[in-house]
Amino acid sequence: MVRAILTLVLATMALAACTRAAPDPADAAEPGPPILGRVIAQVTGTSTAQVVVYFDGEEVGTGTSQQRRPAGPVRVTASLLAHECWATPEQLDVVAADTVRTVVTCMPDDFAIHDDAGTKRRPPPPQMVYKGDCALDPEGTPEGMVTIDTDPFTEIFWGAKRLGETPLSRVKLPAGCIELLVRGGDPVRERTIRIRVEPSKKMRYRFEF
Repeated sequence: MVRAILTLVLATMALAACTRAAPDPADAAEPGPPILGRVIAQVTGTSTAQVVVYFDGEEVGTGTSQQRRPAGPVRVTASLLAHECWATPEQLDVVAADTVRTVVTCMPDDFAIHDDAGTKRRPPPPQMVYKGDCALDPEGTPEGMVTIDTDPFTEIFWGAKRLGETPLSRVKLPAGCIELLVRGGDPVRERTIRIRVEPSKKMRYRFEF
């Protein structure tokens, strides 16, 4: 009889211990918030403070703008009255805990490239330098001509060569991607930009410094 009672007590204690050890689904920890990435749209060109920037069609601010977003694709657009605006690149892939960037450029509606045939088209935007992938076209490619204006006026250098003060008119340069040093302002500051020179064509660039 004593042995039976002892066995029953031990079984009851074991059952109680198992019951306490079993996790309650209601007590399970909820997943934390997703880790966000950051998108920065650097605005250049004219009237930068008035440029309205959109991420996936939603207004995020004026001028250079940034936003923390979940990982995934995002499309960057912009608008400014009487101007044409575009982002380079326009489509970005947001990465968690990382920063992705694009450059937004706005030019007046009547600003474009004019080649010798009279064709008018949107110019490639001046870009801040992030990577060393800027190169001239193959040797023997005809030169092109560029006109460059800045607000305010600045000095323009190509390597060690001083091209002059803006506005520069019809300066001959090798075809391809050209990195220029822009110097001016008060106090004096410097900025590096990239432009595209098309062979045997006349191109115009204008941007705020």
